[in-house]
Amino acid sequence: MTNLARPLTVLDLGGIEIDQFASLSPFFSTVEQITTVMARDADLAAFKGEINRALDSASSRWVVILRQRETISPALAREISDAATEGPRAWGFRIRTELRYCGRHLLLKRQDDGEIRLVHTRHSRFELKKESREMKVEGTVLRLSSPLELATFSSEAEHRAHLSRQRRARSFPFRLARFVVILIANGGAVRSAPTLRYLWIEAGFES
Repeated sequence: MTNLARPLTVLDLGGIEIDQFASLSPFFSTVEQITTVMARDADLAAFKGEINRALDSASSRWVVILRQRETISPALAREISDAATEGPRAWGFRIRTELRYCGRHLLLKRQDDGEIRLVHTRHSRFELKKESREMKVEGTVLRLSSPLELATFSSEAEHRAHLSRQRRARSFPFRLARFVVILIANGGAVRSAPTLRYLWIEAGFES
């Protein structure tokens, strides 16, 4: 349901553009953006202090945490709107990510339930004195159904170039063996051509 009387804060973990969360606009009166600097794949817990300070400075009661190259779809925006109410069914919500490669979804087997990305500022905080890898929420935590869409690489050439800067290339026999292992780990049921190309390129470089 559209409710233009409510504000929302987007915590930008570094390098996000307005169009990544433009889908939220129909559901909230204002969408505030607070920016902090994090590496693209950094563990949220490694930036506990920065995130807690951002939660304290947010002008709205609800904050959604967004990483670089992640996009909030209209379906997820509606779920966020339904969750971020005055009488919520939970104080924190997990949101999983769905990878996109060359403009298509990657059909990979994913085990995680996602990170806690939508939180109420008065009931959520990283414990700075503990080794907790996740935000502490005072109350129920639920998972939203719709995922964040995470863009990986726009082309296979970009993918290869990225890996070649960070990893050593495998010989063909080791690459083939690794490719088989990855296929088995993903249930052996990968039928998407972009997904197979992604896995083949990944198998070509050491982890």
